[in-house]
Amino acid sequence: QSAQNMKFGNVKVFPREAIEIHEVLGEGNFGVVRKTLIRTEEILRWAVLKIPKGSSGIQMDTMKELLAMAQIKKHPNLVEFFGLVTVDKSVCFLVEFCEKGSLDRLHKKEDLLAKPKYLYIIRDVCSGLHVLHTARVIHRDLACRNLLMRQDGTVAISDYGLSRRLGASNAYIVKKSRFPWAWTSPESLASMHFTKKSDIWSLGITLWEIATKGAKPYGAHLTSTSKRTISKLIQAGELRVSIPDAIKKTQPFLSHVIDVCLRHDPDERPSALEILEKTELELKLDLKQGALTQPNTAESDLCGGRFGSTTVLRSDPTTLNQSQTATSSAAADKRINALRECIQCSH
Repeated sequence: QSAQNMKFGNVKVFPREAIEIHEVLGEGNFGVVRKTLIRTEEILRWAVLKIPKGSSGIQMDTMKELLAMAQIKKHPNLVEFFGLVTVDKSVCFLVEFCEKGSLDRLHKKEDLLAKPKYLYIIRDVCSGLHVLHTARVIHRDLACRNLLMRQDGTVAISDYGLSRRLGASNAYIVKKSRFPWAWTSPESLASMHFTKKSDIWSLGITLWEIATKGAKPYGAHLTSTSKRTISKLIQAGELRVSIPDAIKKTQPFLSHVIDVCLRHDPDERPSALEILEKTELELKLDLKQGALTQPNTAESDLCGGRFGSTTVLRSDPTTLNQSQTATSSAAADKRINALRECIQCSH
C-alpha cells in the first residue's frame, strides 16, 4: 500500500509528513493533546493529536481505546476518529477537532443553562450514548471534560480511553484501574462492575456539573472527609449531590433528568434512549409554542412515577394554544424526524 493509504486493520494510518503539529490544547496523566492539520491528497482539515506520555509502539491501553473507537460507526454526537500516526516512536490518535472545546471550559464563557441550549446538550449526549450502548460499548468516563462542542453548538462524546465492550453478562469488570470515582455509580464503586446504567449515573453527575456551572462533585465534603469515606457514603446511598434550588424552580426538566439518572437502584434509572425521547418531546413542545420559555411547573407532570413510563413530562400537545403556527410545528417535526433517522442509521 502507498504511504497515503496505509491501514491497521480497518484503521487508517497517516504518514508523519501528512501531519502539521500546532499548539498544545491540553495536558494530563494520559499525555498531551495538540491541534494538528492533516494534509493529504484527500484530506485537508484540522484535527486533534493525542500523544501518549512516555511510551513507544502500541500499548495495551492504547489498543483497547483503538478497538473501542474503530468499532463505532460515524455519528454526529460522537467525536470522529480519523486514524493513527507515529510521532517520535509513539503511536498517536487523530480525532476530530471541535472548535469550542470541552464543556468544562465553557461554563463561564457560555450560558449552558439557557433554554433551549441545555435541552440540545441532553439530546446530543443521549443520542451519542444510545449509539454506544447499542453497540454494547460502555463509556465509563462520561463527564463535562469529555463532551466537546463544535462551532454550530452540536455536542459530541469524546475520549474512549476507559470505554469497553460489554461481555455476555452485560457488565464490564475492572480489576486494576484508575477511574473517575466522583462520577462513578454506587454499585460500580462497590463491585467494580460497570454497565449501561452506571453510564446513566455518570450522565446525571455530568448534567449536575452543568446545573452548578462547573462545581466539583462532592467538592464541599472533600475539605473535611476522605475520598474513601465519601465513596462508602455514596455506596450506601447516604450522600448525594444536591441540585440547586434555583434549578429546581427555573429548570424543572433538567432537575428531573438529573434526579432520575441518580437513582440509587440502577434498575430505576432510565436508558439513554428513554431520556432522548423525553427530551425530544420537551424540545418539540417548546418549538411548537413558538417561544422558548419555561413552562408553568403546576401544569407539568415532571416528578410522578418512573421516567421510562408513559408519563408525559410536559402538558399534552392537544392542550397547546390553537394560535400556534403551522410553520413552527413543521420545523419541529422536521428536526425530530431528522434526529430519529440519524439514530436509526447508526444501528
